[in-house]
Amino acid sequence: MLFSAEEYQHRQNRIRRELQAVRLDALLVSGDDNITYFAGIRSLLPRLIQTRPLFVLIPVSRDPVVLIHNSRVADTRVNSPISELRTYATSEEVPYGCAPVAELANLLRERGLERGRIGVELGHDTRMGMPVGDFERLRAALRDAEFRDASDPIWKVRMRKSPAELELLKRSAEITGAARQRTFAQLKPGMTDRQVLNLFFREILEVGGDRPSFGFVAAGPLQPEIPLFGVPTGRSLESGDLICLDGGCWVQDYSCDYDRLAVLGRPSDRQKDLYERLRDLNDKMLESFRPGVSTAEVYEVYVAECRRHKLQNPGVIVGHGMGMLLGEPPRIAPWDETVFEPGIVCSSEPYFLPEDGPLVWEDLLVITESGHELLTTESPDLFVVH
Repeated sequence: MLFSAEEYQHRQNRIRRELQAVRLDALLVSGDDNITYFAGIRSLLPRLIQTRPLFVLIPVSRDPVVLIHNSRVADTRVNSPISELRTYATSEEVPYGCAPVAELANLLRERGLERGRIGVELGHDTRMGMPVGDFERLRAALRDAEFRDASDPIWKVRMRKSPAELELLKRSAEITGAARQRTFAQLKPGMTDRQVLNLFFREILEVGGDRPSFGFVAAGPLQPEIPLFGVPTGRSLESGDLICLDGGCWVQDYSCDYDRLAVLGRPSDRQKDLYERLRDLNDKMLESFRPGVSTAEVYEVYVAECRRHKLQNPGVIVGHGMGMLLGEPPRIAPWDETVFEPGIVCSSEPYFLPEDGPLVWEDLLVITESGHELLTTESPDLFVVH
């Protein structure tokens, strides 16, 4: 198992408390990340194959049960702490890519949930691992049951990381930082953004990451016809370019996401000034990351500092959670009222967009009892490529 049986038990107990608080009788999850989080069952090919849906049912008052395709029995027994396994087989009634609706309905009836309130992945930042049509068939089979959105209870549990999760995130940040510094040292005029990204990915593997999670390169003056971050365009680096390299790597099932900046050649006085403003902006935001402060309050600090520095084009989301997804709740945004508690992992990601190029900074941190601890240890200096 990726984590101890005690850790999975702790997660299940926490989600039961959250379900009770919103008057739900059980949680039924099928999304890859929630299956892994609550039951330790890892997708063989995440987001690449969806032909054998898996399900975990966590009743409030009974032990959890897993419903899996019969091809997954051996690895589930090794990787999951949940002892009760139910299986289904591919058949004419359950073709590849479809959910075992009859088996699911029978399982819910056996658990006394035919008239229950069942939480499912219907809301923000959650996705079911079953076709919507099959979910509608399940609802039709259990007409007296209520299927409600359980995204809030799920994220109240998942936002607060355990010490074991934090170790994986720290390692991801260390590998990402080391790989980026090695990439910066090899930049040359004439290299394309695609070549920079490929080099970064190779360095992640060399340094010890399981695999890259993603990467973006933005370099040189902003151009309306070229997206700031997205698919590489083939643009070549030029002397004097300000380069933002954003990315992360997987360690087990956890990945960080943060960026740093470099300049190709001697930085201009303006570039140095903008960089110092960005660093100061981030430092002021970091002072607000502590228990009892809301994410919206941190955003207000960001806006106030942008005004003080007379910076244009302030961002709308300037930080977010990380873990098994790169953009988890909470968000540092005006509409997010999450109040920080110890164990919540979030980033500080101030940015502004002068014509010279993207000025983006990101640090990853965890809220502690007395403030916060940075998980990102990469050099804060502007990397100058000689």
